[in-house]
Amino acid sequence: MSHRPAVLVADDEKVCLIVAAKLLEHLGLRAIHAHDGIEAVSIYQQYREEIVCVLLDINMPNMNGIEVFNRLKEIDDDVNVIIVSGYVTKANKKLIEPNNPLGYIEKPLDVVRLSAHLKKILAL
Repeated sequence: MSHRPAVLVADDEKVCLIVAAKLLEHLGLRAIHAHDGIEAVSIYQQYREEIVCVLLDINMPNMNGIEVFNRLKEIDDDVNVIIVSGYVTKANKKLIEPNNPLGYIEKPLDVVRLSAHLKKILAL
């Protein structure tokens, strides 16, 4: 694997994965893609030493983002997660908040919002 820090991007929409990868590349990071929640957990377990942050969609097949976030916290209590979603309901936010996300970014993802959140954990 590369020596550049990786960001796990978990989203079932192909266009979102492509946009995230391009933005992360622009920031000097590399993207690892997960197309659903189960794949996201599996990839995180395999590459957690390289992954500095997870961009996590809420609405995904097989395991939603809230369930994924709960699993990631069980694996690594210090996991850095940014919720990236078209719409975060108050009910979802109430379920997410105990896990302490780094923040929320509404879709469409843009480099300014993404870099602002990533600066919390990286020197960009």
